[in-house]
Amino acid sequence: MNKNLINRAQNYRVLATQFYENGNIPKALALLKKSINMDHNDAIAYFFLANIQEDLGQEAEAVISYERAIEIDPKFGEAYYNIGILEDRKGERDLAIQYYKQALEVNPDIAGAYYGIAIILDDRGEKEQALAYYYKTVEKDPEYEHAYFYIANIYDEWGQKEKAIAYYQKVIELAPDDYIAYNNYGSILEESGKYEEALEVIQQSIKLNPNYYKSHFNKGVILNRLGQKRQAVKCYDKVLELDPDYLNAYNNKGVLLLEMNELDKAIDTFSRAIRVSPEYEESYYNRACCYALQGESEKAMEDLKTSMALNPDNVAYAQKCKDFDAMRNTQEFQQLIRKQVDDNLR
Repeated sequence: MNKNLINRAQNYRVLATQFYENGNIPKALALLKKSINMDHNDAIAYFFLANIQEDLGQEAEAVISYERAIEIDPKFGEAYYNIGILEDRKGERDLAIQYYKQALEVNPDIAGAYYGIAIILDDRGEKEQALAYYYKTVEKDPEYEHAYFYIANIYDEWGQKEKAIAYYQKVIELAPDDYIAYNNYGSILEESGKYEEALEVIQQSIKLNPNYYKSHFNKGVILNRLGQKRQAVKCYDKVLELDPDYLNAYNNKGVLLLEMNELDKAIDTFSRAIRVSPEYEESYYNRACCYALQGESEKAMEDLKTSMALNPDNVAYAQKCKDFDAMRNTQEFQQLIRKQVDDNLR
């Protein structure tokens, strides 16, 4: 091909890049197509065209353009990688892994390709293999904070709390605005009994994003641990303001109200949870406790029966629970326990 023509084509491509960076996508696209018409063997031009097509939501066309770039330059690792992302986005995860691995064959330094494989393996429950790919990600890019985040998650799931904390701290070092990392870090501190420190970390999460309901939930858990039940209830109210379907918040709030002997409020809270999820056995059991303490034996028995049907373990809990002391020796209670025990043995 005429060298002068190639130079002109490249000039159009460079000019297209400038328009693209200035937000003028239609002009960039027109110049890029002019460049490609002059030089059909410019892999970079096709790669850039695919980028623009992605921006325009033309993902099928983008794949074709990336494949053309690979056809011209079989060692174009970033093109394989970007196809992998698109296939992953479509749910074609096996195919995505193939493209990520092809990207790494030609360019072993693409950190995102390791990360893409890691995420898929992680989602499939293949945690050890995922961890290896996360580590490879941060080996190639030591500032890849998302990989550190998921490394922390895995260690948290495995109960290796100190390692999880170290990696959440690394995420926060790299991304000081990551409110989810603060939340998860604070949750581990709470589980470790470090309530004051946990509260400080959770407060930072809430400061960064006041609308993240899980941080308010964890704050409620911590305040309860610190004996501040009334403040904990307020936290659960905030959770339910942000997410009216969050069952754990209803349950925790209701239990605190039960413990504070505010039985009508507790019953209302458990009833709301049941309306959200009629299969939520904990709320039936806890509401039965409230009714029993109010002397409403018939209502208590009905809820207790439902809770046991949904979760047979509630039979053992009911046998020991002091809330049922006033009705424990009644014929109805004893018959219910015997029947449920017999049903469980069948």
